[in-house]
Amino acid sequence: VLTHGCLESFLNWMLVEQAPAPGEVFLNQVPYSFDVSMMDTHVSLLTGGTTYSITRDDVARPRRLLEALAQSQVTISMGSPFGS
Repeated sequence: VLTHGCLESFLNWMLVEQAPAPGEVFLNQVPYSFDVSMMDTHVSLLTGGTTYSITRDDVARPRRLLEALAQSQVTISMGSPFGS
């Protein structure tokens, strides 16, 4: 459970620490149930960016992953390393 106050504090820190520009494209590679997804999803929403999600299937197929990333125009990627 993440409280509103903790989320607000975290997002304020991220906006200063990472200083994303408006319109950035954030890569989402983790499930939304994982706290790391707060880094891309919420910061993207706050800055007028785009969240580009990839699936486990994309990660499991390197060619498909590279094609997806090439099409995505991702400018910011945060999260844990790819893998199973």
